[in-house]
Amino acid sequence: MSRRAFTLVELLVVIAIIGLLSTIAIVSLNASRAKSRNTKRIADIKQIATAFTAAYIDTGSYPDTTAGGLHWACLTTSCTGGWSGITLLSNVDNFLALYMSSKPTDPPGGTKTYGGYLFNNNWGPATGPYDGTTFPAGPYIDYVVENIPGVSCGQGKIYSLGASNVECLLLLNQ
Repeated sequence: MSRRAFTLVELLVVIAIIGLLSTIAIVSLNASRAKSRNTKRIADIKQIATAFTAAYIDTGSYPDTTAGGLHWACLTTSCTGGWSGITLLSNVDNFLALYMSSKPTDPPGGTKTYGGYLFNNNWGPATGPYDGTTFPAGPYIDYVVENIPGVSCGQGKIYSLGASNVECLLLLNQ
């Protein structure tokens, strides 16, 4: 009677194939998660821009962000990483209070080194280091998305590009 069994080489080949397929699945899952976080960020920026536009139409101006020598104000519940020193400004929060029911939160996770959304009532003019785009002076929202294939800034434009971050700027309508 002959017995048929797997050899050690056959078992190792099967284990290697399973490991390769698992790696591919995990990598594609991580890319999907990063894309989902970027989609939420872009939706948040659209909501913030809409709130700023409505408040501007009602008041005729944007809130001042130069108090105390600051030029940027954190719009999210907090700003993190390289932006952790940027604070919330009550006049900006009050400006948006009637037009946003709650402050957005930058989705956690990923490899970004900056987190949150910023506002400056009069930034620029400047030339972006990414592709030389000219950013005229005006009120801007600054935000960072994760650098993944096909990355987009939504309505904004790429200001700078890093290995894990894409910094985006959105000029608000005046």
